[in-house]
Amino acid sequence: MGSEWFSDHPPVPTDSMLAMVNLDMVGRGGADDIAGGGPRYLQVIGSDRRSPALLKVITDLNAASATPATLVTTDPDGGFCKSDQWSYARRGIPVAFFTTGSHADYHSVTDEAAYIDFAKLASVTRFVTAVVARLADTQERLEPPGKRVVLPGFCGG
Repeated sequence: MGSEWFSDHPPVPTDSMLAMVNLDMVGRGGADDIAGGGPRYLQVIGSDRRSPALLKVITDLNAASATPATLVTTDPDGGFCKSDQWSYARRGIPVAFFTTGSHADYHSVTDEAAYIDFAKLASVTRFVTAVVARLADTQERLEPPGKRVVLPGFCGG
């Protein structure tokens, strides 16, 4: 509700927002959680839907990393429409949703901190920090504001 309200009542023009970066469930994603999961597994969802340039920033930084993540850019759980980034994407703002995927304990009483892979959590956090730093240092828009497209009806919005 907060992201929806914020994007409906932005304190600055949305054309001045370079991107929205969202992280959710980034401390798990092991082989026991998701098919193909593991210590380097990371989904990045939505960045190619609004701005191929945003996905390029992410993939270039990942490729340059000493320990690159196994990036999955598909959306196996339909997460693009289910989390905070959708509120921004529907306004034409480029988004990148980082997650290690859904797991059997998600939103249940069995989802406890004991299952978090803290080394993975730290690795993902460092990587996303590098992405945000690169975006903050950019001299150009990820895409011209006039090129942004809002998809009415997509994800029910």
